[in-house]
Amino acid sequence: MYFFIDPAQLPATQDVADAYGPRSGNLANKYAVTSRFDLSAEAKAFACQTGMMVVQQSVVDDSLVNVIIKPNDGLSVGINVKYYVYRGILKNSLIGTDTCIIGQDPSNNQLVERIWLDPPSEPDCGTLGFMDSDDTTPITEDVERIFDYDIAGVDPILVNEGEWFGTFSDSFKIGFEVVLESNRFKATLEYVRAEEHEIDVTGLTNYAERIKREEILDFIDPAAFFGLHFTERVSYYDTAGTNDTRKTTTTAGTRFIYTKLISKFRTANKVYLDIRSEKGYSYNLYQNYKVSNADSDNIDIRVNTAYATQAYGTNSWPILILESAHTSGSTNSLRLKLRIGNNTKPIIYTKTTLKKSLNNSTGITSRYIKTDDLIDNGNNPDHTDWTNEFRLYFPNTLAPNRNYISNYVKLNYFRSEHNAAALSPVLLNENYYDSAFCSVDIPNIGNITNNKRFVEGVDPICVREPNNTDGTGNFQLNMSNGAYWDEDRVLFYAVIEYENSSKVSEKQYLNTYPQKFEFASCSYFNEYCDSELYKRTEIICREYNPTVGATRIPGINFYKSENASVGIRKNYKENAMLLGLTLEELEAIKDDTQIDSTAHQRFIHLVPSTNNPITDTNNNRHFEYEVQLQGINANGQRTIVTPQYNNAPITLYSRDNQFFSSREFSNTIPLTSGQNGQNQANQIEFHIYEDGVVKTNDNIDYALVHDIERVYYKYHDAADVITDLCDLDLVMADKMKRKSGNSGRITNMNAAPHNFPTAPFVDYQSPTVHPGVDAEESFRNAASDIATTPRVARPNNTPPVTASSGGIRKYINQKKKVFLVNFETASVNNATLGINITYENTLRHYANPGLAAAMMGALIDVTHATTCQGFAYQDASCYPSYEHVNGEAADTDYNSTTQEDVDYILALYKYGFDLFRIGNTYHARSNNIYNHASLANIRTTVIRRDANCRRLRNNETADCNLQNGVYTRKKVLSSLHSSHLHTSHNGGVKLKDGNKTL
Repeated sequence: MYFFIDPAQLPATQDVADAYGPRSGNLANKYAVTSRFDLSAEAKAFACQTGMMVVQQSVVDDSLVNVIIKPNDGLSVGINVKYYVYRGILKNSLIGTDTCIIGQDPSNNQLVERIWLDPPSEPDCGTLGFMDSDDTTPITEDVERIFDYDIAGVDPILVNEGEWFGTFSDSFKIGFEVVLESNRFKATLEYVRAEEHEIDVTGLTNYAERIKREEILDFIDPAAFFGLHFTERVSYYDTAGTNDTRKTTTTAGTRFIYTKLISKFRTANKVYLDIRSEKGYSYNLYQNYKVSNADSDNIDIRVNTAYATQAYGTNSWPILILESAHTSGSTNSLRLKLRIGNNTKPIIYTKTTLKKSLNNSTGITSRYIKTDDLIDNGNNPDHTDWTNEFRLYFPNTLAPNRNYISNYVKLNYFRSEHNAAALSPVLLNENYYDSAFCSVDIPNIGNITNNKRFVEGVDPICVREPNNTDGTGNFQLNMSNGAYWDEDRVLFYAVIEYENSSKVSEKQYLNTYPQKFEFASCSYFNEYCDSELYKRTEIICREYNPTVGATRIPGINFYKSENASVGIRKNYKENAMLLGLTLEELEAIKDDTQIDSTAHQRFIHLVPSTNNPITDTNNNRHFEYEVQLQGINANGQRTIVTPQYNNAPITLYSRDNQFFSSREFSNTIPLTSGQNGQNQANQIEFHIYEDGVVKTNDNIDYALVHDIERVYYKYHDAADVITDLCDLDLVMADKMKRKSGNSGRITNMNAAPHNFPTAPFVDYQSPTVHPGVDAEESFRNAASDIATTPRVARPNNTPPVTASSGGIRKYINQKKKVFLVNFETASVNNATLGINITYENTLRHYANPGLAAAMMGALIDVTHATTCQGFAYQDASCYPSYEHVNGEAADTDYNSTTQEDVDYILALYKYGFDLFRIGNTYHARSNNIYNHASLANIRTTVIRRDANCRRLRNNETADCNLQNGVYTRKKVLSSLHSSHLHTSHNGGVKLKDGNKTL
């Protein structure tokens, strides 16, 4: 970040009338967003960031121009800038009297000097985005058209961060403003050419006044903007520095950021608290947060010594402007409580880099201040009036005064669950797809006369869905959104921006086959084809037969969202959504006049068919939605209408409830191909390859189809000849939590806190006694936890049955669903491929579908007979084990020879298993374990089990290698198994990926 001007040329004190914020003399009606200065000498102007620059004639005087710079990149301080606007630049520092770029001269600024190093063929003013006096472009035209190269002969020019590009005048007041990324503000040519910009609400009342006041949120005080860079530091012009540049410091001295730069502004000690509600509008726009109709207080704030409630805002403007001085320390804390009202489960999301805490000791490192932290009231019912206190910490000016250094923080106050009692001004947000997609009123969306064919939503959105009984939902995340289009179709998207790690569905996309959604052309600067959306997304398209006839319905088949650097842990299925319309359908929606788009941006609202899910004539299931439009009318009330296209509502179809599309949008998407070049059957398949790769053809959420679909398994040999292995029944169960060791054992299961009933829901020893099955009965409590008791002795049985010794084990319901396949050995066994597996002493026949595929691959590799002691029960518990929950592990007997054991373990590893229990539990974990001859080869060549190598690491290749010198981080667990091999992967199995096609 570079300071916009030579700071030495700024006056010591900025006139109060020139300051940013509520206008002196008319504080409640006018708000200045231009920070102005009266210079005593000309001053160099510098680009704050690298970006594209446009020069426009100033209306103040013919000798002046204004400059607007659109930065190329974002910032790391929690906000993004759309434009920097410089007002009062000397025209002759850029443009000559002949409207050409000024000629070469040693005194020229660095931009002009660089231009002449590689001069354009036509060095006229159009190279700088400047328009001749005879240009007829209307002043209402958006400056974005110049940045998008839409006006012939008028182009923006690249300017580099810190580059001296022009000179500020000392004959007229100069101005500087910072425009934040916004989907509501349109920078017209008239705006760019103006002397200054202010928001004026004089004469407005009620909702019209409130929505006009929102315009200040598109700007930031330059003092606060540079204050945001306190830690990152700001470069500035100084002839004493290297290359005439120095950087600010965070400690007292001549280069202290406050002393050197920020103190030049009248607002140097003001901090701005910007609290937003839904859709990026201010905390109090909808007037739903207040004590009562007679008491509009909605924020409880402590700046210095005592809390005080007040209505959010400053001089009726929707931002809180604060000043404070402390007696010690380098930061000043701000303590806050927000109004809960009908937002009974609030959550705060912020990108601020400032320190924040729940109290003076509990720091918050997440972008979230989570619901429990905001409303938890100990052993009492949750708070319903005010949230708990949280704190923000701002740098101060140090001794002696320790005033705030101007700064800015933005908090998004979201609802983490739907409340049907919410006041009508609040937009309806009942389902996750209600809030996901960007507004249809973003400037230029769907415009095909411009070169630019995409828009991006700039307001963070909270997308959440409760844990539904049908197995769907159970997630909350923040997403970013936008849209791409060509001449015929528009694709809306919403993709994960930040993960709420405590609320994820845990449903992951598995390896699949490539298929991209393609527009007709990628010619528009390759914006879509070069986008992360295009690179990360694979789709699937199947044909269905709804009542309107054959219809192609696409779905998302993979979205690569995993990104550890920003805390996104897995490729969860909720992390991406798409919505497809034709441009004609979008225009019909935009042209609907039942809601005034100037009163509030309008958003697509989907209404599910009462018949969902719908089963077509081929017994394939899909979902249908009617497109509605919601917004706020001129009276400030929520309004929902149904746009018409060709005199009928628009219907969207979905197969996965992640990709919604109209029939006309999807009719040109190629159907997904299958084996032998044919279109795939509409079924879920796992494809197991000879080299260890496992892929699924269809990543649909099993919750949508588990009651009507089976899972098909197919094997590809080295010549890619496909063999149909089997198809297995798919079931849904409550997902159980893995509890290790004794932590999962309980004693009095009928007493608190367990509270299991006395009657079991399953009896494993009736009507048939199973002497080898360790479980006796299972019980389910009100929380759907499961307790399983050990097998009791039956001395009178023939033969007598002894009791098992596992004790009572409790399996805790995670309040999520899991899906398993019934691993029926009669279906799985295949004499041709050498699969020969039987169960022994177990009823645990249910496996994770991916783990089942990997197991089949390993069994084909080894061909010898295998005896299995099971996976999990149908209810996802797994007595007496705890690691087998949800079908995420398998036990098998050791084989007849050591080499067979070695081969089997290596085959399992090849297909994605990487966690094993091996050995004799009666041997100590030490070197003498190698004396156990029958397993010595496994332990020495596959996994070393001595104390020095219980967990393999990359730097232990000498002791921890596989056969043929292949080594890995395979985890060796703490206990040994004498009777059988335990194999798993945390979460089931990590299937190997590879470049395969169907």
